[in-house]
Amino acid sequence: MVAERTETLSEFSKRLSAAKLGTLAVHVPAAADPSALRDQVIRAIKRAERAEPLASRRCTGS
Repeated sequence: MVAERTETLSEFSKRLSAAKLGTLAVHVPAAADPSALRDQVIRAIKRAERAEPLASRRCTGS
């Protein structure tokens, strides 16, 4: 998501975190160059790949 207002991006990040998808958020300053954006997106993908699936986090009660 791209937004002009920082508040809008903060709210979006909060919603991603509430949905357990906060690791996908990428914060890039307006002055960032394309390589900085690429690096952050790659790091976000790596975090998502290392994340534990939600099903395995559940308590089975046994």
